[in-house]
Amino acid sequence: MFIDDVSMLANAGDVLLRLRALALELYATDLPVTFVVAGVPSLFAEVRAAHEPLIRFFEPLTVGPLSPSAAREAVVEPLAAAGVEFDPDVVRDIVELSGGRPYYLQRLAYHAFDSVESGHLSIRSFATAFDRAFAAISQEIFATRWGV
Repeated sequence: MFIDDVSMLANAGDVLLRLRALALELYATDLPVTFVVAGVPSLFAEVRAAHEPLIRFFEPLTVGPLSPSAAREAVVEPLAAAGVEFDPDVVRDIVELSGGRPYYLQRLAYHAFDSVESGHLSIRSFATAFDRAFAAISQEIFATRWGV
C-alpha cells in the first residue's frame, strides 16, 4: 500500500494514528499489508522521536536521489500507462529540477500531469505547472519548518 502526502497532516501523532487505524482495518480482513509512506525527512524524525522503541523492529528505509535514467523512467512509465505524453524537454526539466529526489520528482510530475491537455504536455505549458508546483512545495516546506 502506497501512502502519499502524509506530510500534509499537522503532526506525526496524527500520521501514526491514521496509519495504525488503517493497518488494524486491513488486518481485521486478514489481508497482508506493507506500507510505503512518502513524506519529508522531518516527519520521519518526529516519528522516530515519538516511537524510538519501535525503530528496532521497523527501520524506515530512506531513498536517496535517483539516477537521471531512473528518475526519467519514474516520470515516463506511469504516463505511458495513463495514455499521456510529456515533451522530452518537460521530462528533462522535471528530472533536472528535482535532482532525482523522489519527493520533488513526484510533486513536479504531479503538477505537470495536472496541466495536460489532450494527452500531451508541451514545454510551454510546463512553465505554468512548474509555477504551481513551486508554490505548493514552498508552502509545504514553510509549514513543515515553522509548524504553521
